[in-house]
Amino acid sequence: MENTASPKKLYHRPVLLQETLEELAVVPKEGWIVDGTFGDGGHSSAIFEHRINAYKANRLLSIDWDLSGYEALKTHEQPLPTLLASATKDSTWVLVNDNFAHLKTMLRDVSNKTGYGDKIAALFLDLGISSRQLVQKQRGFSFTGSGKADMRMNPEMYAIAAYDLLNLLPYTKLTQLFRNTVGMPGPLGAKLTREIIAARYEKQFGHTDDIERLTNIAYNVVPIRANSRGRIHPATLLFLALRIAVNTELQNLQEILPIALEKLVQGGVMLVMTYHSGEEDIVTQFTTANAMKAEVIAPSPREIRGNPRARSAKLYVIKRAKR
Repeated sequence: MENTASPKKLYHRPVLLQETLEELAVVPKEGWIVDGTFGDGGHSSAIFEHRINAYKANRLLSIDWDLSGYEALKTHEQPLPTLLASATKDSTWVLVNDNFAHLKTMLRDVSNKTGYGDKIAALFLDLGISSRQLVQKQRGFSFTGSGKADMRMNPEMYAIAAYDLLNLLPYTKLTQLFRNTVGMPGPLGAKLTREIIAARYEKQFGHTDDIERLTNIAYNVVPIRANSRGRIHPATLLFLALRIAVNTELQNLQEILPIALEKLVQGGVMLVMTYHSGEEDIVTQFTTANAMKAEVIAPSPREIRGNPRARSAKLYVIKRAKR
């Protein structure tokens, strides 16, 4: 069989990893475990080592629309997934380069390749952005440094960049974007929109000074006050809203949850790690609509101290009861 080595230390520190593994340890042994957000491979590598290899159970389907983490992973001495095009009946860990919203098609394709079927024992989603993506300044995810406000997870899948939205959306649509993605209050969104429209009349966005310009706009709208240590950075909501809109992140989440539930075996589990209220609302609406309950697990103070990225994470555990 493939992929039998033990994974080594990874670039990105996965959030709530132990809690995730504990939930997956009790799922049925038949069916795919789907990691819809492969990223730098932290969760997938651990799932493969501690579930697939240790128990000789399930198979692992990893998905990501951005394979830069996979390319980096190839430089480490550790197991690697098999890309879908090369998958065989012996493949126990398969990686697909696609949007996780297309899960139904991917399950059909991987089933045809491996003969393992299309049912899933578990779905795992970590909806945060990886550390690697944040430090890639040319991609525009971070409000530090310089670069174009691109923010596309995969330019081949999404034609519209953040700077296109900033240049083209009229006042009403831009304020709606801020409200619908991150729940930005009306007066704040209106003020931010006016500043952006004034800035684009002076100079269109789409240049290497975009990040600096947007950060300055955010400071003008929400200045940092004295003694405000620990307060959210003024640019955080602006950059988050643009990234969500460009990559249709909330829509993708709305699409994958019912697909996963349809394919989930009895006793299976859906694990969704959220980082903001928009994601939380979608998960809550989904569980309510399907008369399901979700346990919510938060990171410990110790984990937050060691990994500040974990501070806003919540792991929703949604189980399909056995009949």
